[in-house]
Amino acid sequence: RIIGAAALLVHCADGNARDFYLANAEFEASPASDMQLMVSLRAIRRLLESSV
Repeated sequence: RIIGAAALLVHCADGNARDFYLANAEFEASPASDMQLMVSLRAIRRLLESSV
C-alpha cells in the first residue's frame, strides 16, 4: 500500500487514444507534451474501489 509516486503518466499512441482517456477517465493533459496524460494514484484507487 505504500508507493513512491503520485501519478501515472501515459504516452498516447494517437489522438483517438488521447481523446478516449480524457473522456473516460480522470486523466489530465501533461504540460510536457500533448500526447502525455497524467492520472493521480488517488483517482486510480477511487476507480478501482468503485468497480468492486
